[in-house]
Amino acid sequence: MHTLWTSAAPALSYRLYAEEWQLSPIQTTGVFAIYPLFVVGTLILLGDLSDHVGRRWTMLAALVFSLIGALTLAWAVNVEWLLVARAVMGVGVGLASGASTAAILEFSSTGDPERAASATNLAQALGFATALLLGGALIQYAPYPLRLDFFALAVVIAALILAVWFLPRHVSSRTPWAPDCLTCRPPFARHSMWHRSAPRRRSPQAPSSFRSAAKWHTIWSGPPMN
Repeated sequence: MHTLWTSAAPALSYRLYAEEWQLSPIQTTGVFAIYPLFVVGTLILLGDLSDHVGRRWTMLAALVFSLIGALTLAWAVNVEWLLVARAVMGVGVGLASGASTAAILEFSSTGDPERAASATNLAQALGFATALLLGGALIQYAPYPLRLDFFALAVVIAALILAVWFLPRHVSSRTPWAPDCLTCRPPFARHSMWHRSAPRRRSPQAPSSFRSAAKWHTIWSGPPMN
């Protein structure tokens, strides 16, 4: 849920930032672009982190990054703060994307992939709708339009951190973790035709690397700025 809210909430405020701080089109574009760069970079480098350290710890780290980003946006005083906040949020969303989807499947009683996918889609839709409706209302009608929306997001993320803390501990892989770039092969290549000759161990806990890659475009940068 927090991934799409984290993505969409700042995008609703970009026009206000541009008007208040007299941002140039290049600066506004930079704020838009830095977020997807860090999301994709995190997916590439850390896409399978939860397979090694556990879903719970990976999701906690992702939520902490998102919380830091939300609080940074709430107290932003110039465009540099925006860039840092969006970069940190990109790391958080990148970490959460694969780990949360895998956790929904593994922590469910049935272990049904279709139900896990449906729950993931529902949570993402709920987060996006909340960002648009609640965030838009706070920006339009509430005081402090550039701060209150992000404080509300920070409260939700803090509640999610508390909830994730009490999740069951996922049995992580015994294989030492290393960034995928050091192995000179992308995460999605592990199950591609390039490695058909290598023996593979079938397990109900499939690696989470790029598990939600088909959906990453939905968390690219939030809704366009009017």
